[in-house]
Amino acid sequence: MYVYAFCAAETSLPPLPQGIAQPLQTLGVAGVMAIGEPPLNLEALQQDEARLVSAVVHHDWVLCELIQSVTLLPLRFGTQFSDSQQVRSHLQTQEMAYRNQLAALQDRVEVCLKLAAKPVVLAAPSSTLKGRDYFLAKKQRLQQQALTETQQQAQVAQLRADILRSYPQHQVEDDRVYLLLHRGAIEQLQTQYQHWQRQFAGCEIQLSGGLPPYHFV
Repeated sequence: MYVYAFCAAETSLPPLPQGIAQPLQTLGVAGVMAIGEPPLNLEALQQDEARLVSAVVHHDWVLCELIQSVTLLPLRFGTQFSDSQQVRSHLQTQEMAYRNQLAALQDRVEVCLKLAAKPVVLAAPSSTLKGRDYFLAKKQRLQQQALTETQQQAQVAQLRADILRSYPQHQVEDDRVYLLLHRGAIEQLQTQYQHWQRQFAGCEIQLSGGLPPYHFV
């Protein structure tokens, strides 16, 4: 069985989306349920780059569809069990751990904020300037560019600090900050996002929608 995610067995599921190759199905043991489809030929997918990329994208799409209404423990692309009995054995062994994780993630999704300084583009020195005046103007332009870039990097650092202080459930990876939020808090974050755009004019800020909580599993 190719598995996308685990959820609580008592979960009321919406109509399941189409899987990569076949319709999705569920398999429950005790308090945990697996959402997946019959096994995929992963070796064949890995030998065809276009099909592999399509499968990876579809895997993420399925999870993004489900996370809008279902609390999930999302699994990475390629998670596969040899048969249904192996899935049952795994769920029986991990039931308590998975139930605890699902309780901690109840009605929560992940959002991603990507932060960067805006590119600095200053006008070139006037073509009418000659000799020393031209080189002086060019030097001033470089100094102004360096100063502006420093100020914008400081804004990015301040914005990141504000986000981490305001949202304690977070993970940071390079220029990205991942937040774990209740679904009901997404609208409030979008309002805050608009405020940040005005307050930190030197920053480029990208905000995702609700995503599977990969960084909190």
